[in-house]
Amino acid sequence: MRQHVLILGIALAALFTGCKKYEDGGTYKSAEKNITQTWTLNKVFRNNLEILNRCGLNADSNGFWCKQILSFLDNGAGSLLWTNPAGIDSPGTFTWFFLEEKSKVYISFYEGGNFNGIFSIKRLGKKSFHIQATSDDVYDLEFGVN
Repeated sequence: MRQHVLILGIALAALFTGCKKYEDGGTYKSAEKNITQTWTLNKVFRNNLEILNRCGLNADSNGFWCKQILSFLDNGAGSLLWTNPAGIDSPGTFTWFFLEEKSKVYISFYEGGNFNGIFSIKRLGKKSFHIQATSDDVYDLEFGVN
């Protein structure tokens, strides 16, 4: 009887661990598969106020990139393309990896100046990716499939 209870306990633990979900959607189990694709930045919010819409218009400062595309590869590498308001493309690369059991992602950009950041993953589905960075302000970045 004890052996059956132990087996049942292990099975239930595996079941509940494998079904862990992000706050706004997507499962940890499918995170690696879902992140490895090309994403287009659609919206940016600072402290819940939209500062970047899909057209690349920045509501609170002068000049911003009109198009931002990130391609995550399954080997922890990535490529990016930033297009400025004049239509000039700036390609670059980055590296990435999951942290804290896939609840966060670390991204290190190289071209255009080094930038490293740890982002909390709020949603990571097949067609939507939502990350959040917190410093003095809270920034939410929402991506869609390119």
